Amino acid sequence: MFSTIQMAGLPDPDIDQQFYADVPLRRLAAWIVDCLIILGLTVAALILSLFTLTWILPIVATGLSIAYRTIMLQRYSATVGMLWMGIEIRNGGGERVGPQLALLHSTTFSLIFFIPILPIIGMIMMLVTQYKQGLHDLPFGTTAIRTPNV
Repeated sequence: MFSTIQMAGLPDPDIDQQFYADVPLRRLAAWIVDCLIILGLTVAALILSLFTLTWILPIVATGLSIAYRTIMLQRYSATVGMLWMGIEIRNGGGERVGPQLALLHSTTFSLIFFIPILPIIGMIMMLVTQYKQGLHDLPFGTTAIRTPNV
């Protein structure tokens, strides 16, 4: 687990509870929206390739997922689903994620789904950890918070 020093830039869950209210549920809803977007991208790639990508479809879908999440996270610190649900990913310093962290976070997030028990563990962690972190957040000290009103 990460020390409070590494998470010092994030809102304190005990003092600023509004930043973490309903975040696990919002992350689930955002994930569903993002899955639909990635499915659309995958179908488009399949059609544009005249279905020649069918034999490597899992690789294509994973690559598109990583690319989509990385681009969105480095630009907005959130995917389309997260933007719609009013949440964003922040690093332990409370800042938006940069390009390298966006790629690492996206890759880890996508690869976790190749071992079926890991997403379940991640969902449970979002419910029980202080900063509502999933399994893919822990190595990088990231978490999702409700988007601060600017």
